[in-house]
Amino acid sequence: GFDDMPTSAFLNPPLTSVRIYNRRIAELAVKLLVNRIRNNSVCTERIRSLVMVDLKVRKSVMALKEQ
Repeated sequence: GFDDMPTSAFLNPPLTSVRIYNRRIAELAVKLLVNRIRNNSVCTERIRSLVMVDLKVRKSVMALKEQ
């Protein structure tokens, strides 16, 4: 699963999911936007920053191991 939706834990089997941190992505986007406005230019900067994620391991992984 993606973004660790609340329902993921209640599926059968409970779904393993990755949670991303949207706040960090938003911070990077605002930084690029402000830089573009200040310099009145097209953004050519590449983001080389990692965005942390959490892996929520639930029984869906165990179900694969048992097969």
